Amino acid sequence: MSAQFARMSVMALVGSMALARGASAQMAPPVPATPASAAPTPDAPPRFKGFSLDYSVSDSTGLNAVNYNNSLSQLFEPKWSLGKVLFPSTSRFSKLAIAARLPLNYTFAGYDPAALASNSDHGTPVPCSNLTPSSNGTVDPNQVQRCTYNNTYRPTLGDLTVAISNPGLFTIPGIDVKVNPGLRVTIPLSYESRYATMNFAVQGSLGVGRTFFDKKLSVGYSFGATKYSYQYTAATIQTQAPEATDGFIAGGYHMSDINDATASFYSDPGRAGSGAALNSSFAFSHGLTVGYNFSEKLNLSLLYMISNSFAYEASGCGTGSYGGVQTDPCANAEAVAHASRGTANGTLTSGWSDSVGGRAHRDSQIFSASLSYQFTDWVGVSASWATFSPLRYADNSFRQPFVSTNYDSFSSLSVGATFSMGYSN
Repeated sequence: MSAQFARMSVMALVGSMALARGASAQMAPPVPATPASAAPTPDAPPRFKGFSLDYSVSDSTGLNAVNYNNSLSQLFEPKWSLGKVLFPSTSRFSKLAIAARLPLNYTFAGYDPAALASNSDHGTPVPCSNLTPSSNGTVDPNQVQRCTYNNTYRPTLGDLTVAISNPGLFTIPGIDVKVNPGLRVTIPLSYESRYATMNFAVQGSLGVGRTFFDKKLSVGYSFGATKYSYQYTAATIQTQAPEATDGFIAGGYHMSDINDATASFYSDPGRAGSGAALNSSFAFSHGLTVGYNFSEKLNLSLLYMISNSFAYEASGCGTGSYGGVQTDPCANAEAVAHASRGTANGTLTSGWSDSVGGRAHRDSQIFSASLSYQFTDWVGVSASWATFSPLRYADNSFRQPFVSTNYDSFSSLSVGATFSMGYSN
């Protein structure tokens, strides 16, 4: 799912609820005339000590011809069904599991800077327009041509997540609703997270779910709360790197001049004054899942999730004396951001909105529909439609979450396969 918005922090996804499958009924053996007492049969030990590995590969394509993107995604998902090893099948902890997820992506087409190699000139336009300003300084927009780019991409790792879950830990009596708690830790490996100076993120989630019609239909809701830890409140180049050796450059300038100017730029509180530059401090998510099993092999699943992210409060803000002038650099930077990006009712087109309780916030949404077919226990295929988008437009009105095929290109279509090895429930 290669829409650019999906690569934002946002990131704080809650996993979809696993869909329950019905088990085939078996005839009971005849009851002996004289019952005999016998010890319960112990559970057979799980294969491979409960360890398993899922490998998924999929191709995702955008749906806008101009802002087109296409990428190949791989997922490595090891899992240890710890509950099957430590507890009997009758225990509420028998489904306790530890799982990890590591994405690896490669872009074939698109303009996401994270996918560009360090020596790529993909982002540098080749001169392609011969523009002649009019006497009043305007340019005919029809003369502006889209420039071609050289494509040099690189594989990109996603963030590593490690999760502990125990589906069905409790069942609410009378309504047969299962309670599913979970805990997820994110370790930053992606270029985006490391540029944002992320240390880690921790998410706790609590879900509830119920099945209907002999387990053919399942409905679930989950709530998640995520706390992020960053080295800096705003994305930045790592300033702890050693400075370049001082020396004469040209025109009376020395390398120390560049070092001083760079340090001043990154320490300027006005740089982080705009909400668009700030990292997320914490986030909340609400997810709704619906699944339907047409058969034991064919399944349809729907997901809709809203994420509310709240930024760190900008440090160094407030009115002070700068060059003999009393001013607030953060307020100035915010005013410039409003003027340059466009705003209505306090919402920047970057997605961050004006302060709520002293913090900038961003609301995003995800919709996905997936049809999967399980050929065997170890291989399955799927086709998915996904839309990652802001919750609101720049004028603060709500955006529909299903389809985005204009230049924003928030929707993508993907097809893929999953191969499973090791223990299977």
